[in-house]
Amino acid sequence: LAQDASAMCLLALALGKNPNFPFVLCHNRDEDWLRPTEDPRDHGDGLIFPRDLEAGGSFVAVNLKTLAFGVLTNVLADIDRPEPQPSRGDLVVHCARQEKFTDLPSGAYSAFNLWHGRILEDGTADLRHTWNRPEKSVGWTTRSTSVSGPATLARSNEPHSELWPKSRWAMQEVEGIVETFRAEGGAEALRDAVCDRLCVSNEFPEASMPRPYSSYARWQELVMQRGPFVSRAKARAAGSVHGAEDWAYGTRSQVCLVVCMQTRLFHFSFRRTDHAAQTAGSWMTFVAPLPCARVPRPLALPATDRASL
Repeated sequence: LAQDASAMCLLALALGKNPNFPFVLCHNRDEDWLRPTEDPRDHGDGLIFPRDLEAGGSFVAVNLKTLAFGVLTNVLADIDRPEPQPSRGDLVVHCARQEKFTDLPSGAYSAFNLWHGRILEDGTADLRHTWNRPEKSVGWTTRSTSVSGPATLARSNEPHSELWPKSRWAMQEVEGIVETFRAEGGAEALRDAVCDRLCVSNEFPEASMPRPYSSYARWQELVMQRGPFVSRAKARAAGSVHGAEDWAYGTRSQVCLVVCMQTRLFHFSFRRTDHAAQTAGSWMTFVAPLPCARVPRPLALPATDRASL
């Protein structure tokens, strides 16, 4: 392979699209079925993330004390990545350990989309999108931009700025759900509505599919484009047709980050989908209060001034 055959995830984000839920981020993790990964847990000092037991990093990390976070998707391209490199999964942990993170070591990591920032007092986010992907005549290049709302965004593993059909579909569906969701429904009901919608495995017309974009075989690329939920069963069936006895691949888990202004709480939820039937499991949820607005302290006047009042 021209690059490592690693995760092909999908992220959808609604920022400032509903005043009751100003921040909603959903993430489908598509991965090798056999890659060992633990469930999210507390790694100390409020840091929560599911550790990838093969490479040591993660695809999402949150700090419940500062509400700093990082979420990762891969970039697939048909050119070699620089070698050797540390795990891209280190990036999200690095982000969650800091309130603000705007700069990355140049050239230290490649082939990633990184969404990172911190939840603010008003429930929105100080948010950045940092990415590394190949550019003509330059090669692998890291760039970063701030993200402001209102906006709905989605990104899978596109090696360019144009969205794939499954990313466009996910963006439109998430926007429609978030914009019309009523406050009394609550954060957990919104989480369920959005993530259940991202459990759909669409088959888009092949004419709308991107041109070959990676070191995967074309039949594998087409299976992974049946999203936003990648079916393990369809991957296995396609593999058997093309001589791969058991292509162990599919959507293994979902993550959802939601801010609810009615309760002023931040919710970080995780559920597995890597069961035999690939049905969604029970949610694990971690909750933290939003930061309090800073109230300016009154100025202390000199004693002579106070006496003259």
